[in-house]
Amino acid sequence: MPDYYDRLLHRAAVLTAGLTFLLIIAGGLVTSRDAGLAVPDWPLSFGSINPPHWYAIENVRTEHGHRLIAGIVTLATLTTAIIAKRRDPRRWARRLAAAAAGAVLLQALLGGIRVLSLDIDFAIVHGAVGQAFFCLTVLLAAATSPVWADLQQDNGRRPHLRRWATLLAVAVFGQLLVGLSIRHIVSAGQQSLLAAPIFYTHIGLGLAVALLAVLTLLAANAEGTSGAAARLLRRPASAVTGLVVVQIGLGFATFIITDAMTPDRQATMLEGWLPTLHVAVGAAILATSVLLSVRCFVGGLAEPAALANPVVTAR
Repeated sequence: MPDYYDRLLHRAAVLTAGLTFLLIIAGGLVTSRDAGLAVPDWPLSFGSINPPHWYAIENVRTEHGHRLIAGIVTLATLTTAIIAKRRDPRRWARRLAAAAAGAVLLQALLGGIRVLSLDIDFAIVHGAVGQAFFCLTVLLAAATSPVWADLQQDNGRRPHLRRWATLLAVAVFGQLLVGLSIRHIVSAGQQSLLAAPIFYTHIGLGLAVALLAVLTLLAANAEGTSGAAARLLRRPASAVTGLVVVQIGLGFATFIITDAMTPDRQATMLEGWLPTLHVAVGAAILATSVLLSVRCFVGGLAEPAALANPVVTAR
């Protein structure tokens, strides 16, 4: 049983995770609309924190809006880390919050380097760190929730589920890296999807992820046990499988639209939002698979003193 549950900390962590998902959507839209360099300076925008009439031009609105959301996410993350440091006695939970704070600052720096250097490689790294940061916020929201007690009290080892869930999380992150590379290569107008060997790697990894998602779901349902802990493992396994099906459909639609685009025209609303939704669902798959993998090992995260102390609820 955990020694502490802080309602304020949990709500702050959930809010941060939700805002981060919104930031991923905003960042994906920047790439989909090729608006990353619509604002050429950083950390200011046209020499101002909030330039006048920035919302009047679509690409400027997309890029500057992304920066505004990023600023809000940074403040929310730092605030959550401060609350955790002051109120959560669990050392690993405080370190998790501190890692999220460090990741959001690193992400801001990478975004600035991307703008100033005009380097596609930094854009790919920026996207990958953003996804990893989202996973940290989701884990923090889960770790501060009251249901953490149900997982810590669970004695089930579940070796098969641990194995498949971990492989799934690794495969999804690898697929994400390949997808980021494809998006930035195509957005830069370097080549067609069909002419890029990395595109077929993306398809192969997608099939591997789908297979691993099914195997993970089967392993989660093969336990034959009930209770809160079992449900907390089966639900994300089911969610990942469903999201993978949706992602395959979005990927197919995105391919049809993206490969027909030419670099000399601006994306339409559909051409901008379909790839963005593909990125957003991919982020949800990654975060859910990482959460499931961590939940399988959560008993090992409990500090010895926590198992003997009562729950303390802070309001």
